[in-house]
Amino acid sequence: MKIHNQFWGSTIGLAVGWIAILAFFGGAAKGEPNAFLEMGLALLFGTYAYRSLKRRLLGLKATTRWSVLLEYTSLFIVVWVFLGGLGNGRGVDRPFEYFIFPLWTFIAYVFIAIVGRKNASQLVTIS
Repeated sequence: MKIHNQFWGSTIGLAVGWIAILAFFGGAAKGEPNAFLEMGLALLFGTYAYRSLKRRLLGLKATTRWSVLLEYTSLFIVVWVFLGGLGNGRGVDRPFEYFIFPLWTFIAYVFIAIVGRKNASQLVTIS
């Protein structure tokens, strides 16, 4: 699989998401509570939605109902992680896992959706 130069930021996001999920299982095996699963899910699904939209805008991927549905489902999971941290109060103790990373991926998607539709040819400079 060839990684295009314009996808380095999302590739790093995917890698960090997978590392967070592996860290969750490592801590769970030791019986230590952690929030790495939620953080990993938010990063993985948020990065997937961002990368999918960017590929569609660049013309590297066709726009189908399934791709749009998967993007929106991924964003729903990101919002679910954010609201879960807000609702149960865990976000106060662990702001990165429940607020920073989910908001970062959601804002990146919204930014590329707004800016990218205007100038799809210049998306190479946006991670």
